[in-house]
Amino acid sequence: MKQILLMIAVVVLVGCGAAEEKAAEAKASAEAKAAADAVFIAEVKAAKAKAAYEAKLIKDPILEKAIRKAAKKPTGELTKADLEKVTKLDLEKNKLTEIPKGLEKLTQLTDLNLKYNQLTNVKGLEKLTQLKYLDLTDNAYLTTAQIDQLKKALPKCKIDTDPKK
Repeated sequence: MKQILLMIAVVVLVGCGAAEEKAAEAKASAEAKAAADAVFIAEVKAAKAKAAYEAKLIKDPILEKAIRKAAKKPTGELTKADLEKVTKLDLEKNKLTEIPKGLEKLTQLTDLNLKYNQLTNVKGLEKLTQLKYLDLTDNAYLTTAQIDQLKKALPKCKIDTDPKK
């Protein structure tokens, strides 16, 4: 009788150990799934943050206004697709002293009017490799050397200008 009880006790204890192992495996599996879910959620949040950043690609209010007019999108967030639709842009008479940041995001821009501003340099315009026409007339602070350098960077672009120096 004692032997039978001892065997039953061993079976129960070994069985309990197996149950504990299964419980531990289930817990580890659940933790791994939770970790994978957390990674997935973090990736989704990062993707949403990137999308929100790209949606606010243009921070300069003057540039944004001109893009909205050119893209015929008066309200709503500007997307990368909206920027890629813009081929002509008018920034005439805005008292700009430098090229607006974000202009290089207009990858399809072929015609740019910067007439009657107060530009002191043309840095950034060399990135607009699709430009065919650029008007820099009446930007008194631009120099011939700056214009010549821009012409070398954009050989296929007709540049109207009248540098005073």
